[in-house]
Amino acid sequence: MPRTDIYVRAIFREIQTFSVMMNINDPNKGAVRISGQFDDMSMISEGTQVSLQATTSNGHIFAFSHWEIVYGGVSLVDPNGFLTYFIMPANNVSLRAVFVPIPGSLIASIVNENRVRGMAEVFPFAGLSQGDWVTLSAHPRNGFSFSHWEVQEDWWGFSNHIGDMVTVQNPNLPHTQLRMPSVSVTIVAIFIETQYFTANVSANDPSAGWVSVSPWNILEIRSTWEQRTGMPVELSAGANPGFVFSHWEIVSGYGAFHNSSSMRTDFTMSDGDVHIRAVFMPS
Repeated sequence: MPRTDIYVRAIFREIQTFSVMMNINDPNKGAVRISGQFDDMSMISEGTQVSLQATTSNGHIFAFSHWEIVYGGVSLVDPNGFLTYFIMPANNVSLRAVFVPIPGSLIASIVNENRVRGMAEVFPFAGLSQGDWVTLSAHPRNGFSFSHWEVQEDWWGFSNHIGDMVTVQNPNLPHTQLRMPSVSVTIVAIFIETQYFTANVSANDPSAGWVSVSPWNILEIRSTWEQRTGMPVELSAGANPGFVFSHWEIVSGYGAFHNSSSMRTDFTMSDGDVHIRAVFMPS
């Protein structure tokens, strides 16, 4: 101690802190835990060790893949390890945990909600990977028709929007294919009660010619999937001597001719009874 008084000044400086932002490529697949000597992820000082731990939501389906650095330029001790750490730099950091499906772990299951109406099947149904194609087949029972396919949710039940992720080649066909997303799926075949509509085919003058419907013994045409999607009924007409065929016309109801001026043409039923007439004229 000197013989004179001295004055000592303590110099303090504000410790600058930075933030760590963490996200996951799909929150349904896993979670991330961040730990270290800090209480707030938005207030971490330079030089602090930041520990990361990734855990899967369901180890039977997903596995941790790696860490991605979105920004911040940090160096992870093990970028592929589910347990790792880094030293906080003098800037904000953002990272992403990437989870991927385990190959061959996905399942495509069929739910037959009403076996009275029909049955459905999928093949293959297990050991699937993302991008695999599976075949869907629906078999309606008598009195019912196939309507469409619905994808309700993933097999484990933790995705609310799985239907938006699934590719079905044609959801309105009873025999089609589905491409597996990154999660397992539950598929339902929707069957509806078949409606029957009468197709009445006649000639404007019975003595002028004849008409027929193929198959010849159809008295009622089912307005089912086949008719709605372009599997029409074939109409045929023939003129007797002294007459010529002119055209087909719809007397009542609705439907579509492929060529109303042809003696043989296709006609697609609509949802309702229809009366079709072949028009003959004197030659």
